[in-house]
Amino acid sequence: MESQGRRPEFCEIRETRGREDRPGEKMLILISSGAQQRYADDILRALAHPAGTSFQFRYDDQYVAGGLRHRDVGGDVALICYLLIDATSKTVQLIPCRFTTVERVERVGSSWIFTLIAESFVDSLDDKEIRSSLNAEEKKLIPKFNSSGNKIDGKFAIDVTENLRSNSAYAPGPKAFEAFEKTAVALSADRRFATGNGLSFYTVCALKTTDHWWWECGNQASEITPVDGRYPLQLGWRYWLELYSYSPTGSTPPYHPTKLACESSDPAVRFTISPSHTLDSRYDLNRSEFTSLPAPMSVPAGLRISLKVPDQTKPSNVSDRCDITLEARFRGSLGWTIARLIFIAIGAAAPAAIAAAKIDKLTWQLFAIMVLVGAISALGTFFPTLKK
Repeated sequence: MESQGRRPEFCEIRETRGREDRPGEKMLILISSGAQQRYADDILRALAHPAGTSFQFRYDDQYVAGGLRHRDVGGDVALICYLLIDATSKTVQLIPCRFTTVERVERVGSSWIFTLIAESFVDSLDDKEIRSSLNAEEKKLIPKFNSSGNKIDGKFAIDVTENLRSNSAYAPGPKAFEAFEKTAVALSADRRFATGNGLSFYTVCALKTTDHWWWECGNQASEITPVDGRYPLQLGWRYWLELYSYSPTGSTPPYHPTKLACESSDPAVRFTISPSHTLDSRYDLNRSEFTSLPAPMSVPAGLRISLKVPDQTKPSNVSDRCDITLEARFRGSLGWTIARLIFIAIGAAAPAAIAAAKIDKLTWQLFAIMVLVGAISALGTFFPTLKK
């Protein structure tokens, strides 16, 4: 199982948007494990995403239960769980991590790609409650050690009859972050999430701005919420991300602390204040500000957040871990750009028009041509691609 990655060009897509939660209907349980570092990091990514944004889980065909092959799961609720494995006692335990909604499912060869929309954290639910809500056939699908005790058998993507969403805690709010911390504590029982490894649980609390249009009153901060998984932003405005990081007690922090970094590969986006935060406290609420260059046309961009984990023996070696990308679309100001273009064109044409008027040669047609030539000259200053 893996997460993230580009969407394949050739695939089978089953998608349903806008389906509401319907109590009593089937839901999915999507399980990740610590079999590989990437799989464990996927759990931290699932917790890090703000509500309303999307991410992916991937499974090999052999780990997907047969019930999912015969119905449309787009719009269904999915509960992400981590499989805590105790090799000594040969037992496994499900740790519920987050509720999501299935946006779409894509089948590419022998792979299943689930695109999920992050929703609420899990308020009050544990392995015992999950199993007690399953019927006998569903319980058999949950991964477990085989009879010889040397291998984990079972399915990692299954559908179940009972809808467990009543145990959700919606963000933002104290209850939601309490649920986030409880999940972090439960996960810290696994060595892969130990603080000494340099990992820290984090989540994006909000994306906010104090900028607004001139006709809007007040200067209070307003929160931006995703639309179809993407943040609608405005070019030239200033925004900030609020990031909450948390490490459970009971583990010695590394000597060289991890950093929580924000960046964007798009040249139009620039982080101006605190793009990187040193996680030298067990819990902290950090703020990273960014802005963008004004432009006439809309610009798609991604905001990337990741843990920069240094090698404790050689701190100069830093690895990127548990990264997430928030998709955004920065709207341009085409109307205001056209108005500025007209002003510049008239200003550029004015000296020649005055000179023509003095010798009685100015006509409306000639003035229009002068303004048009001035507008063509000004286009290059507004549309950078025309300069190339």
